[in-house]
Amino acid sequence: MRLTAILSAVPLALCLAACGDDDRRVGGNWYVRSVPAGPAAAQHVNARVDLIRETDDVRIVADTAIGSNVRFYPPSCVAYEAAGSESYVAIRFACGNREPVQVAVLSTRGVVMDTVGIHPAPGVVMRADASVDSLPADTVPRALITVNDMRAAAERQPVSRRDITPEITRANRMMAWGGFLFIMLVALVIGTYRKRVV
Repeated sequence: MRLTAILSAVPLALCLAACGDDDRRVGGNWYVRSVPAGPAAAQHVNARVDLIRETDDVRIVADTAIGSNVRFYPPSCVAYEAAGSESYVAIRFACGNREPVQVAVLSTRGVVMDTVGIHPAPGVVMRADASVDSLPADTVPRALITVNDMRAAAERQPVSRRDITPEITRANRMMAWGGFLFIMLVALVIGTYRKRVV
């Protein structure tokens, strides 16, 4: 009786532990994950926010240490602040399984992301990155960079090298669950056999 109770409680506990989800959905298959700072004894790991993309039920990190301003653009794109520096703030744009592209540089934090595109906040100077325009360097401040311009720049990017990760993760998950189910089956057979012998 005790063995049966333990054997039935173990899979439930493992399932509950494996099913936890701390990611915040941005839209479509995009998520934001807050990663806490590491312990003081560890190498100096600061708290950060990561951009996550889900593909085939596997979540992969598309970019790390992003800013807090993120917006989803249907069907599968996202604009976000990259990790800022003291001298400027970069805006990146990612679509589907392509590498993120830097689309704008701002003099300081302050961008408005809406359905039309991105606008600088009052008092902020925004310049388009060279990836958006065909010009080698766009030094003219912009009042707007449209979603279509950002999407075109993102679609010129190469496919992310991280896309092999879901296939490896899926294979690892199948092996882990297969091993777990095999062990549970063996434990069930042993438990049933012990009851019949006694």
